[in-house]
Amino acid sequence: MNKTIIKLIFASFAFIGFTGFAHAADSIGSFFTITPGDDVEGMARIQPARDGGHILTLSPSFKAARAPALYVVLHKDTIPRQYNRNNAVMVSKLKSFTGMQQYYIPPNVDPADFEAVIIWCKEFNVTFGAAKMMPISRGFF
Repeated sequence: MNKTIIKLIFASFAFIGFTGFAHAADSIGSFFTITPGDDVEGMARIQPARDGGHILTLSPSFKAARAPALYVVLHKDTIPRQYNRNNAVMVSKLKSFTGMQQYYIPPNVDPADFEAVIIWCKEFNVTFGAAKMMPISRGFF
């Protein structure tokens, strides 16, 4: 096969991987507070897991105001107006109000389908904060 054609095929796959799959493969976002007084700060990162699922990591600098029934949610909107099965997936109950923590996202949930990681109080239906997820650029090599 011609070396020029091989290079062109490689460049095409690298470009698709760079733009088309970066969000699902590796994305990051910085939390901001949505409800004043229910502050959230820190970062979220989503990375692929070996089994086809994903790992959501909250940074060591993560902090959320204390409240009952806080959940980590993937949502299609950065500032959600409602939560239902068409626009959100509950990942897990929040493990800790501070510090690094990880959550598993199963293979049947594609993070690329969601715009943000949300911290939500189920008991009072209040969105504390959100991290709009953005792809991490990797380059071609």
